Parts: sequence; structure tokens; C-alpha cells
Amino acid sequence: SFSNESFHWSSYTYRIAAVRNLGRVLESNETTFPGDPLLDKLDAHLVNWKLHLPHAKRECFNTNGQLDEMIFQAHMITEA
Repeated sequence: SFSNESFHWSSYTYRIAAVRNLGRVLESNETTFPGDPLLDKLDAHLVNWKLHLPHAKRECFNTNGQLDEMIFQAHMITEA
């Protein structure tokens, strides 16, 4: 059986997803206001990115204590 928690993509793949989300935000140059469906959709993309991270990718350091630069960048892009 397939367990989502035991499988994860490379850190680079999560960085690509973060950049795509950033692109969505930057493309929405329209003025938005609270309750705007576009704002809700953009927020959902950002929240879902974080919710679907496997446990091993939620921190920027691997089990050996080394910095995972790609996942660090992905987190920074998402939080920016």
C-alpha cells in the first residue's frame, strides 16, 4: 500500500512548486480585497503547499544536521 508519509519528492521539486505558487501570486496584479475569491484561491495554494509537505521536509535540516538548501529556499519563497 502507498503511504504518503513514507514517500516524498526531492527538495528541488518542492522548490519548483513554491516558485509556481509565487508566480501565481505575482500574476495576480489585480487589486484584491478581503473575501475576494482570487485571494482565497491564492491562500489555498500556499496553505496546501505546507500541508502536503512530508514530515522530513518540514524542517530545513536533514537527520544528519546538514542544511537542505533547496527545501530552505522553498520555505523562504513560500513565506515571503
